[in-house]
Amino acid sequence: MITPIFGKDFIRLFFPELDGEGLNLYSQSPTIYIFDAQPTRTDAAAGTGADSTISSWTEQDTAPFARFYTVPAIDDPEPTSTTNSRTYWEAINFRYAAAEQIQTLVRAFEIERVTALDDLLIASKNELKGYFPGLSNYVDDNDLDEYLVLATDKVKNDIQKKGLDWYKLREHSRLKLALIYKTIALSQLGQIREVNDRFKFRFDQFEKWYTEEMAALVLPYDSDGDGLAEEKRTPGDSTQFLYR
Repeated sequence: MITPIFGKDFIRLFFPELDGEGLNLYSQSPTIYIFDAQPTRTDAAAGTGADSTISSWTEQDTAPFARFYTVPAIDDPEPTSTTNSRTYWEAINFRYAAAEQIQTLVRAFEIERVTALDDLLIASKNELKGYFPGLSNYVDDNDLDEYLVLATDKVKNDIQKKGLDWYKLREHSRLKLALIYKTIALSQLGQIREVNDRFKFRFDQFEKWYTEEMAALVLPYDSDGDGLAEEKRTPGDSTQFLYR
């Protein structure tokens, strides 16, 4: 689910389940309340003090039985503060079946300010071929475009797994070499036919170089989101270096 931002309508999802199994609720109009502070169970059921009310959703009657609903845009309550995200609560009031008791589910979620990057993580197909001149013998340009997209997502995911927020990192372009290694590794992974063939060897080699490059990088990091990088982080293992 995409993180909501201030000033824009956003969609929330609801997947009712019991014991790990999806539940297909009977068709109904729910009552959903949005709060800017954690409500009591009584207020969550009655909507007392709610900022907004939602009374319809889109029903998906096949697994996983999702419900989708739109939350009206919420303005930043304190736009001059240094707080970039705030916690809100939703109270979903629904019935499992017709004429049954109304149940109330309370969930918290974050709304953030729009963020911006200083630069982008981009690599060209020619740069990939420069690091592996024979790449075109195995992968055409259309496939390379797809591998670049997959590799970019993988780099971001690996960084986020280390507890780092992508938008708080600075100088993303310094990750280009890691991106190139990861893209070439993925291109060779799809070619492997035997346990020890040349494609497996190339995959292992470029994957090793990717891991080493990520571990060696030290990037500025804006830990509090105020626009100034106060730390340096190594995305390979999240080592923290404070500026002096």
